[in-house]
Amino acid sequence: MTTASDDCTVKVWKLEEEDVLQRTYSDIDATTSFSCFNSAVKSCLFHPVIPHLLTTTGADNTIKFFDINSGVNDAVSTLSISGLSQSVNNIGNISYNYTGSMMAIACKDKTLHVKDVRMGNTDSNVNIPPSNNVLGRNLRVAWCSSNRTDIGPLLTVSSSGTGMRQIQLFDPRKLTSSTTTGGSVLAPLCTKSIDNGAGQLYPMFDEDTG
Repeated sequence: MTTASDDCTVKVWKLEEEDVLQRTYSDIDATTSFSCFNSAVKSCLFHPVIPHLLTTTGADNTIKFFDINSGVNDAVSTLSISGLSQSVNNIGNISYNYTGSMMAIACKDKTLHVKDVRMGNTDSNVNIPPSNNVLGRNLRVAWCSSNRTDIGPLLTVSSSGTGMRQIQLFDPRKLTSSTTTGGSVLAPLCTKSIDNGAGQLYPMFDEDTG
């Protein structure tokens, strides 16, 4: 189990199967702690293929990778996202495809990014779309991929300017379509309105059932 905190730390606990439901865990029970951040840590996510590789996002708009078995406090690598707005805490969340080779990044400036993580800090962003009215606030993404469809669709949730919450599906290989004026716009495969509410939606995908 891992936690990301506004106090610029990430902690890792080992949950014991026999007493996980009865035991209360505290800071001293953490098996690993990372404190090399310069700003609040907003999320953490294990790599889907490399079990000891932990991915974090920070309020400084960095994506860092840590080896939880190394005993070293520093990140093994850090990713920069070209084209990302420099507003503080702009990354909403990240989601891997099934093999962990690609990463989808939902941002609070209403943009969606797809990055080949194997390319490191080279310019490996794919199809960065311009901000427009297709995606809304409170944007989050889940990559719907499995052992049958590694490059599956991207599922996003967001809220429009009127407060209408919606889900959308995108093809990560072609996020945009051309317009008659020569520009490009986000091109969802489908859009479904849910309701008019203020709560944050969190997309989840079950890899076993698809």
